[in-house]
Amino acid sequence: MTKIGGYTRSCCGISHEELPTSYGNPAPVYYYDAEPEEREDRFELDDDLCILDNEHSFIRGCLEIPVIGTDEHLIGGAWVSLSKTNFNTVENFWDEQESLEPMIGWFSTALPCYPDTVNLKARIHFRSDGKRFTYEFEIKLLLNLIKSFLIPAKELFISHNIKAYISGVEISSWSVYTYLDRKIKVTYT
Repeated sequence: MTKIGGYTRSCCGISHEELPTSYGNPAPVYYYDAEPEEREDRFELDDDLCILDNEHSFIRGCLEIPVIGTDEHLIGGAWVSLSKTNFNTVENFWDEQESLEPMIGWFSTALPCYPDTVNLKARIHFRSDGKRFTYEFEIKLLLNLIKSFLIPAKELFISHNIKAYISGVEISSWSVYTYLDRKIKVTYT
C-alpha cells in the first residue's frame, strides 16, 4: 500500500505532513482557453478578481464540501462570473461583503472528475471576516450532476445482480425523478 507523505504548498513552499484539504484554481476556466501569449493583454487577474476583455467579470470563492464524521471541509477555490453591475457592487463593498445580499453568478471552474461544471447557475453567499464567499448551486443543475453518477451506478448494480437501495427503495425499481428531492443514501448488499 502506498503511503501519502503530505504535500508542499505552491504559494509558499512549506511542506505539510497531513493530506491537503484545500485546493485552488488560480484563474477562471476561460483563462486556460486563451493562448498563453494573449493572456496578459486579455486578462486583469489577481487572487480574487478577474476581468476578461474588459467585458466579463469573475470573483473567486470557496466551494466547501463537508467531510462526513468531522468538522472539516474539503475546500476548492473556484471562480464565478458576475454581471458588471454585481461585480462593481462587490468591488465597492469589498471590505464589508457581509452586508451584501446573495447574488446569482455562473460557475467558471472546471472541476476534475465531474461532468461539465462550467456555467452551472450558482447563488453566491458573502461572509464576514475577510473569508471568501461560498456557493449554492441551482438545484436542477446540481441534480443533473447527481443523475450523471446515479444512473451509471444503477446500471452497474443491476448488471452485476447486486441488490442496492436508495433511501430504502430497491435500486432495480428506483426512478431518478421520484427520489431526487430527498436526501439520497446508497447502500448495497
